[in-house]
Amino acid sequence: MYPEKLILRFLKNIAILCNKDGKILDIFSTKSNSTRKNFTLTKGSLIDDVLPRKLAAKLSKKIEAATAKKKSYKFEFQTDCSSEIKFLEIFINPNDTGNCVVFFYDITNEKENKLAIKRYVEELHYNKIMSVQKAKELALINEKLNQREKELQKINSNKDKFFSIISHDLRSPFTSLLGFSEFLLNEIDELSKEEIKEFAENIYKSASGTFSLLENLLQWSRLQTSKIEFVPEKYSLTEHLNRICEIYKINALQKNINLITNIEEGLEVYADQNMVETVMRNLLSNAIKFTPRNGLITVTAKNRSKDVEVIVADTGIGMEKEKLQKLFVIGENVSTEGTENEKGTGLGLILCKEFVETNNGKLTVKSKPGKGTEFKFTLPKKGKSKLFNQTELAPKSLSSASVYKFSK
Repeated sequence: MYPEKLILRFLKNIAILCNKDGKILDIFSTKSNSTRKNFTLTKGSLIDDVLPRKLAAKLSKKIEAATAKKKSYKFEFQTDCSSEIKFLEIFINPNDTGNCVVFFYDITNEKENKLAIKRYVEELHYNKIMSVQKAKELALINEKLNQREKELQKINSNKDKFFSIISHDLRSPFTSLLGFSEFLLNEIDELSKEEIKEFAENIYKSASGTFSLLENLLQWSRLQTSKIEFVPEKYSLTEHLNRICEIYKINALQKNINLITNIEEGLEVYADQNMVETVMRNLLSNAIKFTPRNGLITVTAKNRSKDVEVIVADTGIGMEKEKLQKLFVIGENVSTEGTENEKGTGLGLILCKEFVETNNGKLTVKSKPGKGTEFKFTLPKKGKSKLFNQTELAPKSLSSASVYKFSK
């Protein structure tokens, strides 16, 4: 029996004629005469005795099937040894005499080329996937950078407006303070008791307004840096609103304003009580400030499918459309004196809007000059706020939290 490597080298592009038992009857080859002569020595031998064991076993079964069924077969065979022939394509064609012709073709180069092409295509596909992935990552990074740039622009814009408020709105009250106090200091001996009282009242009003502005600026800056504690919980909004309204009814009476309530029983919300109180105090104080004597303020609260709606409406001086569009924009000079020259800071409503939105609600306003103003905001019934998703996660007590008081 020839060595396996040698036999495989002889099998390159040859054909053998054999019977159904696998006996080699003749050999046909395109090789040189010497090579053919060497392989011709195998005539009369059995395939099992000449070919490598695995190839002979598989070929014998195929020959038996081909001669029995008179059907052609084709299969590939991969060699185990380190021969120059690694892949063979074998055709088995039976003839009418009961024998068959077996053709052996060396397809090593073709096979390796196909494998190389397949690896190349897979590599291209992989590179395409990686390119797409990289493109997506770059797009995401670019989107984040653009978002960050917008945030920085907003922060920078708010900072500029913040300092604008400080430089403009603080200058005026301090000018009044200095003017009134200087005049009082220099002329106190010449002033009557009533005049001194009037100057003292003006100084007090100016100082109060300045303090309110400083307080709002502080709370606004804390809100921008997320330093205000947000403590939502489920509680009775009905009791909360009734308590706040009772306090402001006294303030309303000073201008002979009728403050009536239409608050449904059993209203419950999931929100930060202090923030809600800040919103209500601001809206009620504004309503009183901009409603003339003998006017009317109505507070309505009612259940809706997914939230609770609160409305604070007044019969005050109202606002023009242009002013409404700037109402919640920091830095826009929308602060207006009340019907009895009450002062505002211009930040209260901005804080209220952010407080409502922090509690997953929405604040809107409708107004017409001379027809009054209506503020409307919503609060969720369930724990779907920005920081908590379950009501039981919220602290049960708010006794240590601060109550924020702002005015427009």
